[in-house]
Amino acid sequence: MHFVQSYNGDVFTFEHNSLVLKYHWDFGKQNFDISGLKDESYEYYNKYARTVGAKYANTFISYVENSRYYIARFAYDNKFWTLIYDKQSKKHMVFNTFIEGHRCIPSLIDESGIYYIVDMPQQLDLVLNVEDLDDTNKAICDNIKDDDNPIIIKYVFK
Repeated sequence: MHFVQSYNGDVFTFEHNSLVLKYHWDFGKQNFDISGLKDESYEYYNKYARTVGAKYANTFISYVENSRYYIARFAYDNKFWTLIYDKQSKKHMVFNTFIEGHRCIPSLIDESGIYYIVDMPQQLDLVLNVEDLDDTNKAICDNIKDDDNPIIIKYVFK
């Protein structure tokens, strides 16, 4: 079991009734420090996140992991970014789109890949370039209706 600090992405495990730091991400000058924040309304912090807070890596909204990779999504510069940490090489990469231009939005992960569950057809363009598909899959995408079952997109590790 893990506990993730949503403001900076620190990951903790529970050992002997205590939180123990497992992963810490160093974004240098873009590290987010909450020590100077005042006690304000929810609306204040929503606006803060889009203005001052956008200068920092923050709002770590999701994470998944398998035996080799830890993957998290976070906000920076008013965009969502993906952090992939390779536990074997101890190296990480951060990006907001794949080379092809679509996003990595992990819902689940196993040892062979990352999965994204598309539950609304409008989301498909976020994670897939339909024009790059073969004719069979293009036809499937063109005929998806709002009440169809969810679509599962799998990104394969290379």
